[in-house]
Amino acid sequence: MRDNQKLYLNMILGEFGNTLILLCVVKAIWEPSSIAEFYLLFFGLVLSTKYTNYLEKLVGLSKKFIMIKLSVFLLVLLLSIIIGFNFR
Repeated sequence: MRDNQKLYLNMILGEFGNTLILLCVVKAIWEPSSIAEFYLLFFGLVLSTKYTNYLEKLVGLSKKFIMIKLSVFLLVLLLSIIIGFNFR
């Protein structure tokens, strides 16, 4: 049971890191300093998310956990875009 707790904790921390990168991408959309910065952030987000998904499948996490994680990720994206649009 202890190994499962470590696994879920590490997955949550990894997804938190992806969410921080996502917020940087949203900031780069609303306040572009350079187009290269946006593409680098977006490409980094895609790669880290892809790698996280690969690790989750490799470990055999349940589809329910993966769908909850994806829902939270998309909710943060939607909220950050809406909040950024309102304060622009």
